[in-house]
Amino acid sequence: TDAAVEAAARQCADAAALRHLVLRSKRMQADGLVYLIKALIVASQHGGGSRTTHALHSEHGAIFCLELLTTVTLLNQDRIVFVWVLVYEHFTSVIESAEEPSLYVEKAIICLLLLCVKLLPQVEVQERIFRALRVFLSLQPAVAHAMAESIAVGVANILQSPHLNITSSAGWNVMFSLLRACCDRGGGARARGFGALRDLLLRKSGTASPSVRAPLPAHATPLRPDTFIPCLEALCAAAALPR
Repeated sequence: TDAAVEAAARQCADAAALRHLVLRSKRMQADGLVYLIKALIVASQHGGGSRTTHALHSEHGAIFCLELLTTVTLLNQDRIVFVWVLVYEHFTSVIESAEEPSLYVEKAIICLLLLCVKLLPQVEVQERIFRALRVFLSLQPAVAHAMAESIAVGVANILQSPHLNITSSAGWNVMFSLLRACCDRGGGARARGFGALRDLLLRKSGTASPSVRAPLPAHATPLRPDTFIPCLEALCAAAALPR
């Protein structure tokens, strides 16, 4: 109908205006940026449940705002210390409360993984990034199963980065725990986890091809007395027969 076409056109115009505002966020004052982030957080909330047409539109709108929230965060990495607190709490809340997989939950997981991959080299928020990554160790079984390979891809991207610079034992323990969880899941997640663990240990030993992965700096070594057991558990999970 004409009314439906008009409503769709209005939605497209609103989306375009919002996207333009997001792209300008880098030039905003701190107060304006916080207001924009909080507005996107409110707009990206979605309760799921009903599969009515209205609920589906609501889910798509929430997904769109999750993507915009991710873009705002990446555009404002020079102000990441205060930006991350707001964004981290929202994404982890969405993921922790998910009991079943959905497009909305999948988008929240993928966006959080992307942020972790991009922001982990920044020392000032590195420990907070590890706290965010821990959420993937406590997912509901149905969500963990559905998203296992996507999580494994994110973990592999972190560990294969040429800028990998994890200096704390606690950080390495989180990564080894994630690798173990990936390998325990089997299938594509296991293959991704095994490949990431193999490449990591080759980089540590200095035997990886320089054209593929840069050697790890001495201060970022993954093998330490207090990381040995988590590393061994990840290796055992990788070496276990597929289930």
